[in-house]
Amino acid sequence: MYFSECFEIERLMKKGGFIIKDYLLRTVWILPNILMYFTSLGLVIFVSVFYRDLNNPFLFVYLGFVVLTMLFAVFGTYKIILWIREGKM
Repeated sequence: MYFSECFEIERLMKKGGFIIKDYLLRTVWILPNILMYFTSLGLVIFVSVFYRDLNNPFLFVYLGFVVLTMLFAVFGTYKIILWIREGKM
């Protein structure tokens, strides 16, 4: 049963069933990007809750982390959108 399923997937890939490959590729790239947005949201919540307890230098360090994670997430989203438009994904 397993071998026939493998051959079926291989046959679909050869006949233009590249949708499966593209779907997996998009998932591999989009999932970490979504997790990066959740990380930056968590950092924003952490900094907004504990901003009084953070010392002045640490506040700027955490704000820098928030900005960097948001920039990485936005850049990743931009890169994924470009790849989808170019047909690479």
